[in-house]
Amino acid sequence: MGEIRGRFEGIDEEFKKIDERFKKIDEKFERIDERFERIEKRIGDLERGFYGFNELLLRVLEARNVITKVDAVTLAVALNSLIPRSSTKYYTKEVEERLRQLLNKDLESYTMDDIR
Repeated sequence: MGEIRGRFEGIDEEFKKIDERFKKIDEKFERIDERFERIEKRIGDLERGFYGFNELLLRVLEARNVITKVDAVTLAVALNSLIPRSSTKYYTKEVEERLRQLLNKDLESYTMDDIR
């Protein structure tokens, strides 16, 4: 009987070790998930910045008569078609819609608030 009890105690110890390993693995996966979330957010910020900068550049070039209004509208439509579909919690449907609103807005009615 003592031999069986000793074996069960050994098995219990092994399960405790395995449990600890799984806890450590879970913690590592949580840290990896957090990193991926931060990376996704930064990529979303870069995307928004890229489209915002291009939109602003179009407006400035058009305002300075470097390109015509027709060219600006054509390029804005092309830029609009490049906007990715919302797919993360940082780049939401609302952000996508706001980008589209800005790109579709009449060039003459743009304000500084639109750019912010």
